[in-house]
Amino acid sequence: MQGHLLPLPHGRPPRIKGEEGPASKGACGIHDWTVAARSTGTMLLTGASAHSEHGHHITETMHKFAEGHAPDYEIKDPAKLHRTCTRLGIACEGKDDIQLAKELAEAAFADFKRLDGEGYSAWLSSFATKGRMEKFLDCNVMPTGISSSAWTTSPTPWAT
Repeated sequence: MQGHLLPLPHGRPPRIKGEEGPASKGACGIHDWTVAARSTGTMLLTGASAHSEHGHHITETMHKFAEGHAPDYEIKDPAKLHRTCTRLGIACEGKDDIQLAKELAEAAFADFKRLDGEGYSAWLSSFATKGRMEKFLDCNVMPTGISSSAWTTSPTPWAT
């Protein structure tokens, strides 16, 4: 942990040494482990954000398809569509695949915009194992909405 640079510096990036002494903290009082934690958090958040944006593009495409605005796409596995809808609590009986695709896209959009206090992520709650769900709840890290989970995870440079 020698010579870490502060991420998002204001001016010249200071170096922080791991041992105690004059260079063991940044000018703001930040310690080396805080720098490492912020860097790790930023890398994880960047990857999760990119992955969720990919999911958002898929959701938009499915919704456009269901509304007749993406004619180059088709449902190749109707059984999988029905299984996915069923797991998410979307009733399938009496609905065609296009209607189910639209309802599935709308359920995904709802997961993107769900805020803290409005319930947990429907997709995660429906597809994670029971043990994983218990772990999320026990550690108080159960995601709510996809976007709000990214916002609240984002490290702030002034919170040391």
